[in-house]
Amino acid sequence: MVLAKVVLRIQIPATYAVSVGGRKARLLLRGTVNDFDFLASIWEGEYNVALDNPKLILDFGAHIGIASTWFLLKYPGATVEAYEPSPELFPILTQNLVQFGNRAMAYQIAASHDGELELFLADEFTTTRTSSAFKTTNNRIQVPSRSLDTIVGDRTVDLIKVDIEGSEYELLLHAHCLPQVRVITGELHSGAYPYKVNDDVFSLLTPFHVIEESAGIFISRVRV
Repeated sequence: MVLAKVVLRIQIPATYAVSVGGRKARLLLRGTVNDFDFLASIWEGEYNVALDNPKLILDFGAHIGIASTWFLLKYPGATVEAYEPSPELFPILTQNLVQFGNRAMAYQIAASHDGELELFLADEFTTTRTSSAFKTTNNRIQVPSRSLDTIVGDRTVDLIKVDIEGSEYELLLHAHCLPQVRVITGELHSGAYPYKVNDDVFSLLTPFHVIEESAGIFISRVRV
């Protein structure tokens, strides 16, 4: 007889103290592996780009607000708009950002196109618990979505962070407002696309100067 050993991963939410440049905040983490991975990579400088006194930062794929919190601590004069469509993540995002008052605004919409987006939700017992525009599970919902042009409008944006699990191509390829953006940083997820679109996105971003790139996955670009 073969006995199966079952190991249950207990995920216990807890609040942690964080700081940047002597400025302090508290972050509620769910206790998942990737929450701690996100925290470590962001505090190690994943989105640390040179910016002089930024005023407006857009965080697309804000998750539970780890990157938004880092931006708000790093740039005390900036306002952050955080966009996260996941019904699981959004309440934690708003809880983490409320401490910053009117410097932080959270929106439960996807950044892609004007209309709706089919969002695939992570399975309950996965370690990452991250939603995606790629078909990763059978658990799916329709969420409201807005295009980059609609979100930006006639404003000037100092920094856009993009980590939207497959929607970044549609968001960037059809945008006309990029001349209003100083810095774009984030990830390109190419695994589920039947054709190579990294080059299309990079050619669209030719006014930007590449300051870091790894195998077409991570982009960090500053407008020349």
